[in-house]
Formats: sequence, structure tokens, C-alpha cells
Amino acid sequence: MKRELLSFTTVFMLLIACLAPVLIQSSTVSADENDIIFSSNFDDGNIVDWAAFGGGGKLDIDSSVSHSGEYSMKTTERFEAYHGPSINADSLFRPEKTYSFTAWAYQKSDSMKSLMWTLRYVDSLGVSQFMNIASAELEPNLWTELTGTITIPEDSISYLLYFECANATVDFNIDDVEIIGFLDGYKGLIYSEDVTL
Repeated sequence: MKRELLSFTTVFMLLIACLAPVLIQSSTVSADENDIIFSSNFDDGNIVDWAAFGGGGKLDIDSSVSHSGEYSMKTTERFEAYHGPSINADSLFRPEKTYSFTAWAYQKSDSMKSLMWTLRYVDSLGVSQFMNIASAELEPNLWTELTGTITIPEDSISYLLYFECANATVDFNIDDVEIIGFLDGYKGLIYSEDVTL
């Protein structure tokens, strides 16, 4: 009996020794792994983290049209091309890292409209700089995807993302905004309107 118990213990210890590297490996996450660092689909009916950029425009939840779910975010009362929804992105980006962006946009005017997704940042001289993330021609009454990839400049701080439309008076909707990229705790936790931090 004692010999059988010893054999069982030996086999068990060997099994643990073999499995340990596998278990450790499966729980390790690379710092360079692509992660969803921002997600906003407005299905909670909340736009509190968004703000109108440039001193004009009004943001509202819209239940009449959406790309997915029940709601989207609508921008109205614009009078400059750069007026549109914006969000502070200081907690999202790290210099010299690459990020991918996806969003869906909609407008219901009587013609095609140009929409741009822009990153504003401050360089090492304290000057505001602007990078185009994505652009798209929006057909009336049709959801259109905006996608783009950028690398954050080395000499950059103070990030702001915003949408703008070349036509200064057109209303437009945004839905299903997502950013994928570097996440290592550099500036804080994952930001998402769907997660309570």
C-alpha cells in the first residue's frame, strides 16, 4: 500500500511539473498585444464623456437611427467645418505606439458629404498639431465605415479625438467607435463607456 501511494505521488508530481509551463504561458499577456482600449456604442444612452469640439455644435443621443443597438450620437447646430463630437484621449495613447481606429457615420442630407476623424495633440514646443486618422464620403441615409491606423508621434502630449465635416451645417451621426492598440498600464485603465471603472 505504501509503495502504491508513493507511485501515485510520484506520477502526480511529474504531471504537475509537465503542466506548469503550459499554465504559466497561458496566463502571460504580451505588452505589445493589440487590445481594445476604447469602445463606445451609445447603447447605454449616455454621451457624458463626449463634448462638442470648437465651441459649436450640439450632441444628443439619437434613437431614430443606429448602426447597431438602439442608439447613436447625433451632432447638430454646427456652423464651422471642425464642429463635431470629441473626446479627451490623454489616457489612451503612448508616444511611438501604433493604434487602429474604426467608427461608423451617417448623414441624411440630399448629397454626399465628406467626414474626417482627426487627432489633435501638442508637440514638444507647445504647438497644437493635427493628424488625419480616417476620411470617408458619406452617402445620404447610409452608414459608412471610417477606418485608419496611425503611430503617435514621439514628441506628443495632450490628445484629443474629434470628428469634423467639410460642410459646416450638415448634421451627422456617429456609432460603434473602437480603438485597438497598445495597453500596458502606461496611463491608466481601459476606457470604455460600456464598463464601470
